[in-house]
This record gives sequence, structure tokens and C-alpha cells, in this order.
Amino acid sequence: KTAAKLKGWLVRELAREEGGLQALPFAETRYAKEGLKHIEFLSHFNRFGVLYGDSGMGKTYLIAEAMRRDPTMIVLTAWKGMGRSGILRELCGYLKEAEGGTQYGMMKRIKAKLCPGGKSAGRCIIVDDAHTLAFDALDTLRHIFDQTGTGLALIGIGAVLRPKLESPAPDMEQIASRASGRTWKLPEIDESDYELMLGGVMQDEDVAPAIKLMRERDPQVLASPRRMGNVVEIACRMAKKSGKPVTIEHIKQAMKYAS
Repeated sequence: KTAAKLKGWLVRELAREEGGLQALPFAETRYAKEGLKHIEFLSHFNRFGVLYGDSGMGKTYLIAEAMRRDPTMIVLTAWKGMGRSGILRELCGYLKEAEGGTQYGMMKRIKAKLCPGGKSAGRCIIVDDAHTLAFDALDTLRHIFDQTGTGLALIGIGAVLRPKLESPAPDMEQIASRASGRTWKLPEIDESDYELMLGGVMQDEDVAPAIKLMRERDPQVLASPRRMGNVVEIACRMAKKSGKPVTIEHIKQAMKYAS
């Protein structure tokens, strides 16, 4: 059994090495700069705010960079079935507190960790995909914000999140009022942002030709930051094997895989 487990581990590690994900350098796009500015504001001043934009715009990289800059950030990735209990368990796990027991008990432990001795610890909770959360989960986060003075950044898709805040139902009014004045639309990504992304992995003289190649061969790549990220990730993986920076040829080949 031990030999089988070791073999399985080796296979997985080789797969990661040969075809796994390639970490991409952070690019200070307008989307990223705006998002980080707002998250840092909410964190520093312990405020409640909402950041929203379209799907596939780079929220994952934005949140990863926010965590790199401030490792005390608490990040929850929401999903439709995550109710009050799910929020409490996730927070307990993140704070290294027991995840079992009653909801009251979990809430008490969370408050003690985030507000020791009645004074806020100055941390910030980032909730990715916040648009998927129902009222009871959002209200749980609102209560934690109120009771502990912990900053709270809800990040999600605007088409779903905005109506909940701009025309709130009666039960959403308390949440909407706390985000009032601190609800920010993140900017769209354009070719200047893509140039920054490519500039982190290519020679400067190759960036403009790479953009031109994408525009001519597959305009959909430039229409979707997620697709662009896939192309760059695959190109970086190819370049890593050759030990050279990403070239036009790498981009050309990567577009075939990402199409």
C-alpha cells in the first residue's frame, strides 16, 4: 500500500511539472489597481464595501495579490449552498477554531478571535463570489462586521449583486445601507491591460506583435480576460520547458490549445 501511495504521489508531481498550472506574474492592470485600492481602504478603516464586475475579469488574481500584500486577510469563496452555518464553519476553520457545536458557540469563538478583549484585531474578510449568497449568509457576515469591527469586502458579479443593493428587499436593507457609498464597479480590461500582462512574460518588442496576432487570429481571446489568462498560462508552460521567455511562437501554439 505504501509503495502504491508513493507511486501515485510521484505520478501527480510529474503531471504538475509537465502539464500543471504555471504561476503568472501579477500585472497592475486598471482592474487590479482599482480593486486593491478599495480592498485596502476597507481593511485599513474597517469598513463594509462591495466590489463588482463581469465574470472572468481576474478576481482570483486580484484576491491572491491582496493576500500577498496582507497575509492577515481572511478569504472565503462563497457558493449557492453556503448558508449561515457554512459561513460560521468556514470562518472557524480559517481562524483555527473548532468548527463543530452550535451556531451560537461558533459565533462566540469567531467574535473572540476577531475582537479580542473587545478591541478589533483589524483584520478584513474578503468574500469571493458573494453574489451567490442568500440573505441568511449575508446577514451573518453583516452581524460579524457590526460586532467585531472587521473590514468586509464582498466581491461578485454585478448583474446579480447590484439589484440586491440598489433596489433592496426589506430584509436586505440593513446590508445595503452598510455598503452605501462603498459599492464600486471594477473597470473593464482593455488592450493596454493585456500589454501589461504580456510584458511580464515576454520581451518588450514581442508584446505588440502578440496582441496583433491575437486580434487577427482569434479576437475572442482579447474579449475575455479569462481566455487571455489561459493562453498566457499555456505559453508560459511551453517557455519554461525551453528555458526562454515567452515568444510569439509560444503564443501561437497556446492559442490552439486554448481555443
